[in-house]
Amino acid sequence: MKLPSTVILMFTLLFCNGLAAASAADRPTLRGAVVTSDGTLVEQFTVSVRPAAKQPVLNVRRHFTNGTFELELQERKYEVVITAPRLTGVRLDLDLSQNGNAIDYKVVILHRLRNELRDSDPVGTRSVRRLQTDVPEPAKTAYSQGVEHHREGRLEAALASFREAMAICPDYTSPMIDTGAIYLLFNRPEAAMFYLQRALKLDSQNLAARINVATALILKKEYNDAVKQLTSIVRDSADKSLPHLLLAKVYFLQKKYPLAAELAQTATAENPRLLDGWQLLLTMALEQKRYAEARENLMKLRQAINNETFSRFVEDQMSRLAEENN
Repeated sequence: MKLPSTVILMFTLLFCNGLAAASAADRPTLRGAVVTSDGTLVEQFTVSVRPAAKQPVLNVRRHFTNGTFELELQERKYEVVITAPRLTGVRLDLDLSQNGNAIDYKVVILHRLRNELRDSDPVGTRSVRRLQTDVPEPAKTAYSQGVEHHREGRLEAALASFREAMAICPDYTSPMIDTGAIYLLFNRPEAAMFYLQRALKLDSQNLAARINVATALILKKEYNDAVKQLTSIVRDSADKSLPHLLLAKVYFLQKKYPLAAELAQTATAENPRLLDGWQLLLTMALEQKRYAEARENLMKLRQAINNETFSRFVEDQMSRLAEENN
């Protein structure tokens, strides 16, 4: 059985939405909802909080259940890391220094460690099928073991299995792509590019490799090259929602909000359950203090996730937005 290659959506480590609103509480408060990219509340997760101070400080580390959390904070600037088993982590840079006593809301989307592109999209599948026909069984076995390690979060073991597969069959593109994907998880885009470019020399149209190259370029802040890569993927791909979303993220990082908003709206129109698209639109609306748009995007998220606990979280945030708007 042919296993799909992995696409790493590293932009999930870079984006979250927030709202600070006046509060009567003595301390700033962080409230969050943590969901997977398919709209499921994360049952168990950990929130680590470290004040953004130069002097050494102790981290606060707390475990939460049922998809939501609330923390009272002492300082105004924090680094917040949210992790869960078999999901990507998210780091938030929280700054309440200009908001007085405040409540800050975060909708955090965690992705599986393997975001797999299957063969529903024709780009990059014709040549890879030809290339992989003669892969020896020991190489396939090593690759399958690596995939299982990868899914379970045993990333070093996955790398070892992928290296074994490539040693047996040097032209085996799937472990090359997945090795690159893991290096992206480690925030090592240069190492990722080495393996991804090897794969593209063998299969120049492979969609997973091309998207991961674009992700590596974004991490390296080589935005012009990322735009060129993603534009070519949009042209070739049957499902254009993901490259459109990544293009929106690139423009967001450059604070080109009109372009970013247009592309995010295109992506969500193509795939209304693309939660990262609604989240990005919400983030931009809040940053620009467009609270009517923020409420609209919150309602889209609530509709897509369709969960009672998340709905209560959204209603609370929407009431704060109403207060901020008055």
